[in-house]
Amino acid sequence: MAVILGHSGDVTIGGTALKLREWSADITAEKVDISSMASGEWRDHVVGIKHLEGSATALWDSQFNGSAPPYATAVPQNGAAFVLNLGATHAGGQVTFNGIIEKLSIKAAFEGAIEYSFDFTSSGTVSFT
Repeated sequence: MAVILGHSGDVTIGGTALKLREWSADITAEKVDISSMASGEWRDHVVGIKHLEGSATALWDSQFNGSAPPYATAVPQNGAAFVLNLGATHAGGQVTFNGIIEKLSIKAAFEGAIEYSFDFTSSGTVSFT
């Protein structure tokens, strides 16, 4: 399992970009046993289906975003498009995938920024650029 941790950058959910405070992602793969009599006395494995899941905390601020908060697009649903623009740790790398938001917490502070904390899971292909 690979674990990716980051800070800064942004996440785009349903067309609205939110500034990331923090994020993390776990990439796992199934192991497939392909052992046969030809393998001798040792098991033989290959990488099977891969999966990405993680969590993020992002901020929406009317001063920077200028549009209405993305309440409807962030509510747990199938097939929400995600674009993660990773921060300094990955020199501007990008992870793109369709996924689902499994859990969403919204917190509004007195200063006006709205904090979105969410857990997500990929659905289909994940691309890294």
